[in-house]
Amino acid sequence: MRHATRFIFGSYSIDATTSVVTFSYVTEFDDGTQITFTDQLWFGQTTTAEWSVAADTMRPAFESLSLILGGTYWKLHAAPVLNTEAFTLDHDQAQFWNDLYTKGFGEFFYRSHIDFRGLVSFPFSEHILAPTKPRPDAHGILLALGGGKDSIVVAEALKGVSVPFETLVLGNTAIQHNVARIVGKPLRSIIRTRDPRAAHITKQQNVQPGYPFVCAVILEAVTYAMLHGHRYIILANEGSADNGNLEYRGLTVNHQWSKSSECEAMMQRYITQYIRPDIIVFSPIRQLSEIEMVRRFAGYREYFNAFSSCNMNFFSPRSVLETARRGHAYWCNRCPKCLFMFACLAAFLPKEDVIDIFGKNLFADATFEPLLRRLLGLEGFKPFECVGTPDELIVAMHRVRESKSFANDFAMKLFEKAFPQNAEFFLNLERGVITPDASLTMPHAFTQFMKTPM
Repeated sequence: MRHATRFIFGSYSIDATTSVVTFSYVTEFDDGTQITFTDQLWFGQTTTAEWSVAADTMRPAFESLSLILGGTYWKLHAAPVLNTEAFTLDHDQAQFWNDLYTKGFGEFFYRSHIDFRGLVSFPFSEHILAPTKPRPDAHGILLALGGGKDSIVVAEALKGVSVPFETLVLGNTAIQHNVARIVGKPLRSIIRTRDPRAAHITKQQNVQPGYPFVCAVILEAVTYAMLHGHRYIILANEGSADNGNLEYRGLTVNHQWSKSSECEAMMQRYITQYIRPDIIVFSPIRQLSEIEMVRRFAGYREYFNAFSSCNMNFFSPRSVLETARRGHAYWCNRCPKCLFMFACLAAFLPKEDVIDIFGKNLFADATFEPLLRRLLGLEGFKPFECVGTPDELIVAMHRVRESKSFANDFAMKLFEKAFPQNAEFFLNLERGVITPDASLTMPHAFTQFMKTPM
């Protein structure tokens, strides 16, 4: 069996007529063979004139994109030697990418039984790289819109205080576009096309999941902002993303690490130091929990049949389209996120509304028992999905129990047995995860910017 010896981050090319940027990568093996991969990003609504700034001012952004997108292909063989063929990194920049790959691929290392210690080492030079200069006319605001409840709540909150913004969709799913249409703000889009050989190798070699997806989202959004004159990029990452899943060889493995406050702070420092100092990336719901976001979302009925927080929307296009034709968004009704969201929505909505959203009563499905026990923290570790903490689910199911709306279902019977009534216990848990009086948290630079007459 051949083994990968080196992974090369190659060059990139820009086609201004089609708004497509192509990145190249090479994996070399010990038998002298190699595989070349290409990855493409289409930056929609970008004119040839806007691309004319790309030669020099965009260089740091494209080099950073090369490094984050390349992780998709590096993890296929996890070569021990990394090489940046078309550009160089300084010492601190290389250390940033060492940390990002180590923490961002933590789930992949755990699932693959890889000893990651000392594996990731980006090369560097002594030359200090400087970011591009601020753009005086940059003032626009981009909200990354994934199609789930969090970005919807942020969008409606911004509309409620008359903050002008545009939505940025990173992908091309029907759910993203349906939600964007209801939000009613100008829509921008980026579409990524991965090398098809990556999917083939993943299936053939059973390559395990785990990739810092939100880091790619941030750098794609930053690049779009630089092209179009935006200054602020708003994400919708809530506080539960800071909670890891388990410990592995001294590393806290967190499925949501790229959504965490640690990652967001790392990315902002990197953007300021190496890409452009005036671009600010932040999540205004960082202090809120997953269940608090569901509580707030429950007031926006116009989105009930349009939104979905099930990530299978990005992997099951046929099912998504078939469900959309029936006037509903797609939920796989099998994954941890579907079950967690069902419970949280059931805590704040009538039973008939929840079942209408999902098309099924998940609390009546006894096959969910092992998964429910993990989500409640009764056994094992929190599943590798974008779900909240066990405390949040306990609070949600306690509220459902109080309503008696699902009293005869298997899920509630399991919950009753594991968590007998204890008013003080549940009240204390609820105080820790539901914060109805909390407002969005904006960085000082953003609030000052909004006070400045345009």
